[in-house]
Amino acid sequence: MTNESNRNNYGEILLTDVPAKLREARNVAKNVPYELHDFCDYLANVANDQLVPAGMMILLICALDDLEKERCGFAKKVLFPDELKEEKFQIIIYLSYFPLIVDKIASKEFAKEFRTIFTEVFGKAQPPLDENKENFGVIIVEEGVVDISNKDKAEVLAALYNNSHPHGMGFLQYNPEPMTIEQARELLKQTTYFDYLAGRVMKISLESNIVRTWGYNRDNGNGAAERAISQCRNIQ
Repeated sequence: MTNESNRNNYGEILLTDVPAKLREARNVAKNVPYELHDFCDYLANVANDQLVPAGMMILLICALDDLEKERCGFAKKVLFPDELKEEKFQIIIYLSYFPLIVDKIASKEFAKEFRTIFTEVFGKAQPPLDENKENFGVIIVEEGVVDISNKDKAEVLAALYNNSHPHGMGFLQYNPEPMTIEQARELLKQTTYFDYLAGRVMKISLESNIVRTWGYNRDNGNGAAERAISQCRNIQ
């Protein structure tokens, strides 16, 4: 998150160099699906250089209209990307993660005001990440490998499922209802490897107490598995 605190003549908080910061989103906000990064690249092509939080919301709403109609409707005409035509449903599903991008590219004050507006318009925004939990509260054996011997596997499965996203055509089977620990315990009686569940990408094996998180994190965001597992209480 930047410490920028510029204001316009009306005293409104400003985000400057908006196109450049939106393009940088894929490098600084790694915990969001790549489809939103592609969407930010499009936003960067049509955005003004400076925006207030309400202006960022207007930019987002207009770009979503473009996404629906698969064409650029901005005065600053650009070619509408073919990849967004293929990713449109995922972008809509993942939209609640957009404030996490703003958290990274804007000042704390700007991000907080934008998050308030976003919630009023769309009803839900993913909560800010706790940047102080760099070790995620879990046992990291090595990069991409987590020891869950002190966790309840059913609780781990439920956490991973509830923090995962639909991927590709998985949105057709997507079920927004969260998984309970009891449901997870029943699933573990049937199998310990989970490729997809109800359209959500998992790529996780819970056969042993060592969990390899690379596949999950590739599609759900850098460190996503570790953050999900960190929500689970220690049982030993």
